[in-house]
Amino acid sequence: MAQFGNLYLPYGVTLATPLQRFFAACIDIVFIYGSGFFVLFVILVINVFIPTENQFSTIYLTGICLFFILIPFVINLYFLEKEGQTIGKKIMKIKIVDESGAMMSTDRLIMLRQIVPALLFHIPILGFIFFLFDAILIFSNRRQCFHDRMAKTIVVNVHKS
Repeated sequence: MAQFGNLYLPYGVTLATPLQRFFAACIDIVFIYGSGFFVLFVILVINVFIPTENQFSTIYLTGICLFFILIPFVINLYFLEKEGQTIGKKIMKIKIVDESGAMMSTDRLIMLRQIVPALLFHIPILGFIFFLFDAILIFSNRRQCFHDRMAKTIVVNVHKS
């Protein structure tokens, strides 16, 4: 067993590096928001070339963009539930497991790793401090951000047998 801080990993299990996690997060952001922004850009460009009386309404534009953001979000949610991976984590060959190395329940994964931190991030001033604290903890011996510690999860490399 390998030891990281007070965390013991089963033989052959290695923690994901901070760089792997960073790139996975970047891929997820582009995957989720990129499609919505692309659609928004296309509709806005089309709007410029259509006479004023035929332009799309703001509500219609917002609905289309939200739909194209929701689809990748649901795809990521599906992969999180089935494999403990988002699209970014799949590409980077890492996944989320509990501290014992087992798959964890989706509700705990979503609530403690996604929703609670997202709510905390939106508190004025304190949210930014929490964001920095959460990110800096990735460089600890355990390589766990604060949201990992709250959910009792680790991000490990995927080894195909």
